[in-house]
Amino acid sequence: MTARNFSAVVLCVLMAAPAFASLKEDLDAAAKVAPGDHSAWTRVRDRLVAQGKESLKELEAAAAADNWTAAGWTRALAAEVARLRIARPELAQQVDNPKGINPEFYRITRLGKPFCRRDFGHMGAEAVPLMLERFRYTLDAKTFSEGEFGLLEREALATALLQVPGQTGDTRARFAMLEVLRNPELPANWRQDAAVSYGQTGGKAALNELGAIIDDARQPLALREGAAWALGRVAEKASVEAIKTRLNDARITAGENGPALVRALVNGAGILGSSWGWKARGESARAKAEEVRQGCARLLVDTMRKHPAEAEGITTALVTVVWRESPAWLNELARDEEAGETARLAARKAAKAVQEALANEK
Repeated sequence: MTARNFSAVVLCVLMAAPAFASLKEDLDAAAKVAPGDHSAWTRVRDRLVAQGKESLKELEAAAAADNWTAAGWTRALAAEVARLRIARPELAQQVDNPKGINPEFYRITRLGKPFCRRDFGHMGAEAVPLMLERFRYTLDAKTFSEGEFGLLEREALATALLQVPGQTGDTRARFAMLEVLRNPELPANWRQDAAVSYGQTGGKAALNELGAIIDDARQPLALREGAAWALGRVAEKASVEAIKTRLNDARITAGENGPALVRALVNGAGILGSSWGWKARGESARAKAEEVRQGCARLLVDTMRKHPAEAEGITTALVTVVWRESPAWLNELARDEEAGETARLAARKAAKAVQEALANEK
């Protein structure tokens, strides 16, 4: 290499270094922005985006899956948001301005109410970081209509931003959802949606947190119900045990909120043991499916004995699980003289419903 060429290489490195250092510094700054501080967020985000396509490789590395950890997820989020806004500006525009909350659109539809969950659902998991950005940093910066319609638009947007990341199963959303469900200053129904999405994205590690919420009588009922539903979204044998533990705990199932929590836990068991849900997971999950579905069905039949007033919901859940041994267990309950009359009648009716579901499945 000639001295002239060497000098040129050194000059290129020196010119590139400040930009790279700036990118790292801006990512570090973005990671520290507090939720809701949209001014600070947009300033640092726009600096990242202004570095353009030349920064895409570094942004992609910073947003790698291994960086989405409890300590590093906000930095990874900033990197992925910037990357998407550079590489996929049209996607960012769709998340920033969903058609479903545009008054010119929704007020001419049949229902005439804002609804944007479908808009986000069609975008898929790729758009999830942009949804997390909108909820965490810039929701309050969004301009809505005045009065009642503005409140409806804000509610539709917020709930969609919380529900869709879970529905995609994108594990990158788990820490953001955990942050929301832990925040007592947010509306209970938002925290409820976040709890369900946390179950869908957090995996087995989410069970302890969700169980603790159900156990805590100080938490809003809506949040406790959401956590119960969420247990059914964690496709593990441990989820069966988590639901069973709560259904057998009189501190949870008795009292004013007891019936609502029983219904929520039964709903969770039905979803957890769902026949079509396990079929969708494929042949590789067959062994686990057999174990989990059997456990859910047995648990639901036992719950019929203890909580016959919830027979309708339990029957619906059993039909969803449609486990082959359920009719025999229910008929056994229907003949059990030690069971109450309400439970025996409910078991007999449920046995017929499950038998029909089994016949239809064949």
